[in-house]
Amino acid sequence: VHPVDCRTAPLATVLIGGRVYVESVESSAAAQLGIGRGMELVSINGEAATAYGRRVQGPLVSSSTPQWTEHEIFDGHGLLKTYGQNDTLRLVFADRKGRELPVTYVAGSWKRDKQEPTPTFEYRELKGGVGYLRIRDFMSGSFRDDFDKIYPRILKAKGLVIDLRGNGGGNSGNADYVLRHLTADTIRTASWSSPTYIPAFASWGRRTDDYRSPSGRMLPHDDRPLYTGHVAVLTDRGTFSAAEDFCAVFSGMKRGPLVGTPTGGSTGNGVRVELLKGYVWANICSKHDVAPDGTEFVGKGLQPAIRVEETYASWFEDKTDAALTRALRYIATGQ
Repeated sequence: VHPVDCRTAPLATVLIGGRVYVESVESSAAAQLGIGRGMELVSINGEAATAYGRRVQGPLVSSSTPQWTEHEIFDGHGLLKTYGQNDTLRLVFADRKGRELPVTYVAGSWKRDKQEPTPTFEYRELKGGVGYLRIRDFMSGSFRDDFDKIYPRILKAKGLVIDLRGNGGGNSGNADYVLRHLTADTIRTASWSSPTYIPAFASWGRRTDDYRSPSGRMLPHDDRPLYTGHVAVLTDRGTFSAAEDFCAVFSGMKRGPLVGTPTGGSTGNGVRVELLKGYVWANICSKHDVAPDGTEFVGKGLQPAIRVEETYASWFEDKTDAALTRALRYIATGQ
């Protein structure tokens, strides 16, 4: 559902352990009121934040899995959407000592003036010479050129962690471009199918066969050195579409584990159908992918080989979050 006057408050949230916390404050006005990262959002309009999110925002989410629904509601800007020019949200925050901060937010009243830039790639070297590569999406038109600029640094890393948490996808060709750097072997790709439609057949009640694209083979790059160190990929409920395609193929390559929590469970490729002009549309997944090894993940999500749940401490207080810490252990020990 897409309402006419949908706005998002300049606060990002995250769901951890069944509670909602402030992930980032993107407005100086909100910061001046005392709202800070790591504070709990206790209630909205007198209702527990989680209950409000599921009741108000949940029905508006296009989703095929519970984890993707939770991501769309609670991770990012989905929870504090407003749908009218003067919509008002009565918010109650609490710090770690339980001290409450009541705040009233009127739609559009806080300017988004503190938002941090979010480049497609983030690369840095961690302790022990392990490379950390975060890929926020696979959408950028300059994706391959940008990756090529980072790649010489990756080649020097003693191990590599690729962070795809919150990566909503984009161009699967860009995902394949990265994967082709990680092995010297031929890479098996996923199979997929999509419904075909012939209007005359529909009028006769006759069903048409699906279009099917079988699993194929993809070659590694042959014009550059390839990365041969240990690799681990971080996933969560926000890993979606082309990012899931990446994970499905990576798992089939046997180059390392997925670490974290299950992925979103859809390959995207949504067809949007406008039901009420300018107000309501439906988003229908048009493509059914199957992992190279035959694993069904649409409507389920890819299950990580090493499952790790974050806690408040690991996400907000520790220097390294729980999934990354576990991935680094794999890089160091091979298990």
